[in-house]
Amino acid sequence: MKKKISIISGLIIIMSGLLYSADKDQQALEFIKSCIEKANTQNAYLNVLRYFQYTATTEKNNPWSYILSSYGAEALAESGIDRAEKGKYITVLQDRSAKRIKKLWDAGKKDIFAGISTELYTATIGSLVESCIDFHDSKVYRKQINAMKKKSPRLDNKTVEKAGEISQWANYGELAFWYRRTKEKNDRVVYSILREIRDHYKQ
Repeated sequence: MKKKISIISGLIIIMSGLLYSADKDQQALEFIKSCIEKANTQNAYLNVLRYFQYTATTEKNNPWSYILSSYGAEALAESGIDRAEKGKYITVLQDRSAKRIKKLWDAGKKDIFAGISTELYTATIGSLVESCIDFHDSKVYRKQINAMKKKSPRLDNKTVEKAGEISQWANYGELAFWYRRTKEKNDRVVYSILREIRDHYKQ
């Protein structure tokens, strides 16, 4: 279950252009391009996920990540990830303001759309983008978000489990994803970006 959440959060974050840092625009765009390159390889889904986790998360905030564990060396080699890249983009992802997200999305979306074909999108994260939008638009969304505010006032490694308890494990990944976005106050811009992504690939 935790792996599914990591996939949902990681890949949608990548596609949504959640690349932050007031003075590191170039590194943010470099990260996007690297992800696009990984997306156009065999086992694209897994390679992008691993790259995101290895370069943009830590063992502390992503303790269930195999690629970050002491057993991840073989997986790194399989996905063509340089061990020296560990944590390379963590500082690029620190500023999660809505303004920052929109700015970098506008700067990088042409490269994303040009680099990721409709076929690749459909085969990898298309259904995840759809499910996140559908959950956001559902009748239970506001009620469950409010319940999360009471049950998980702080974001931590148990937020996913709490989302599962509230949703009875139905759409718990989407609930955890959107709850993190609301806590970071970037949910509106992320929702707009996801709809733009969906609309682009439905043309």
